[in-house]
Amino acid sequence: MSNYRRLGALPISGGGALVANQIVRSAQPCDFAVSDRDVFLSHRIQTVVDLRSSHERQRYPSTWLNDQSLSVIYAAIARDLRASELYRERLRQDLSEQGATNTMRAIYSDYPVAAMHSVIQLCHTLLARRGPVLVHCAAGKDRTGFVIAMLLEAIGVEREAIMHDYLLSNDHVAGDIEQQRQRLMVHFQLPDHMSPPDGVVTALMGVSAEYLEAAYAAIQQQFTTVDGYLAAAGITPTKREQLTRLLCRG
Repeated sequence: MSNYRRLGALPISGGGALVANQIVRSAQPCDFAVSDRDVFLSHRIQTVVDLRSSHERQRYPSTWLNDQSLSVIYAAIARDLRASELYRERLRQDLSEQGATNTMRAIYSDYPVAAMHSVIQLCHTLLARRGPVLVHCAAGKDRTGFVIAMLLEAIGVEREAIMHDYLLSNDHVAGDIEQQRQRLMVHFQLPDHMSPPDGVVTALMGVSAEYLEAAYAAIQQQFTTVDGYLAAAGITPTKREQLTRLLCRG
């Protein structure tokens, strides 16, 4: 199952840990095999938070979800390589490993503002006790990675554990390097003569600590601290305490 995993047992600063059955993250459900769907259904997901753009949803519909008793919340983040022609054009201008890395850093630098409403929607969904919740984008690593990181920050998960969970996406990238190259060309709409080298494939199809660190740097520049960012999003100390009681034990 592409990048599908339940979050659990992540340590909370000051003691305790995240419960294991309330938050699931993954790539887009249209990529699930039949056996994967059975695993998904066994987790009794109540709400799906879809971070993809409307164009992505139309291109890759998860029609089988319509047969389930689920609430689907569309919380699009348009500032992403799969969703924005701006970034794809930037990538085409410099299809080197460093160019790909710089593009990913630029995307993550935009996430704090571009994804704020999505962070709000996820937190409010959980506060309304509409879990367990599945959070997904296209690959389940970038937009999902940032939004999940901010949720974990809100409930006090240790930063090292947040980064460790984020980097686990590298263990879930499906296919060998050639299969990844072909998927990259389709997803990012690259012409045939622009087949990317291996370093570019790895930079775009995986994740790196420096990507998420670029988002944290943007938060520091614009909001001073993560606490300031969450406060600007309306995730008040009271709401954060409520989330912690809902999602943590010990």
